[in-house]
Amino acid sequence: MDRPAFFSPDEIDRDEWRSFIQRAASYPLYAHPDLMEWIVPEGREFLVYTDRVGGEIRTMAVLAQHPVYTLRRMRRLGRLDGWRLVGDRLAGIADEAAHERFAAACVDLLGRRGSDCLFLEVAEVGSPLWEAASAMGSRPHGPSIVYPQAQAEHWLLRFPDPAEDYWKTLTSSRRNSMRRKVKRFEHRVEVVTRADQVDELLRASSAVAEESWQGQRLSMGVPTGRRGHTRYATMAELGALRSYVLYHEEQPVAFIFGYQWQDEYHYVRPGYDRRFADQGPGAVLLFRLIEDLIAHRTPAVLDFGYGHADYKERLATEHVMTGPITLNAKNLRTRTALTLGRMRDMADGGVRRVLRQAGVYEKVRRAYRRL
Repeated sequence: MDRPAFFSPDEIDRDEWRSFIQRAASYPLYAHPDLMEWIVPEGREFLVYTDRVGGEIRTMAVLAQHPVYTLRRMRRLGRLDGWRLVGDRLAGIADEAAHERFAAACVDLLGRRGSDCLFLEVAEVGSPLWEAASAMGSRPHGPSIVYPQAQAEHWLLRFPDPAEDYWKTLTSSRRNSMRRKVKRFEHRVEVVTRADQVDELLRASSAVAEESWQGQRLSMGVPTGRRGHTRYATMAELGALRSYVLYHEEQPVAFIFGYQWQDEYHYVRPGYDRRFADQGPGAVLLFRLIEDLIAHRTPAVLDFGYGHADYKERLATEHVMTGPITLNAKNLRTRTALTLGRMRDMADGGVRRVLRQAGVYEKVRRAYRRL
């Protein structure tokens, strides 16, 4: 077996890459050679990992430059320059041995210039990726392993056969409540799957984002301009784009960015105009999305993504535990940044603990979003 190695994208033959994709049983969309450069901020570099047998690619992965900040108020001291696993998984053969070889290659990468850490943003607890990464910390002279956030439920909606039987998994009161909300709110839904619909998707979602709590409180805008357009147009050309916009009186009031790839629907980012919060436009659009997934090209799974939300728990059929992991080089720079991060976490945790003990944590969190 050839030795696994990292290369710049220019060192990989694109035709060989695409040929590998066509025969790979599993491949994360964001690591597609036609898409990867459009899904991270401009100017960041990539590394392509290949593991070959007899010269033929067996397993691939893409890493993108990704700074990790352990302390936002002291960004220079709290910054680690590292890499993020694009798509959160390996492509091709991804058995236990393949993950162990990938983790070992990443450890060899650590400590090089600009390689303070490897960031695994969403790793399933107990998966081969989780176990291989965690095991590296127990090796002599191995990296330090840090779990930046607590593990959380990662909610999934697995459609039954027939798919319309999904509605029977909900209580009658919940079904009726959702349908009443949908009926009372005058609306239409635009399903975006084509490249010629991307301009309207970005215009509408950008307008909604400006009035969403994420946009106003967290400055989370929609990726517009050439990069945003190319990203979603390329996804459409690959047959993956499946996003939704909700209109009320011909004005956009909610959106869901999402895509369907290899029989999984990925619910990437929702947003709604908080001026209509009492009418529940976000809930209305999510109901319509599930209706559409059941009626057309039903995926096996709707993946709600990392992070807890009440609606995910109510609508999902199962969950796994996931969380981020960083593998860190053992040097003064990383030790300083990680120590500062632990101090911050202790302070933040104390505030959350007090709010939870008082029984008001969820109320405060929801109130913050509505400000």
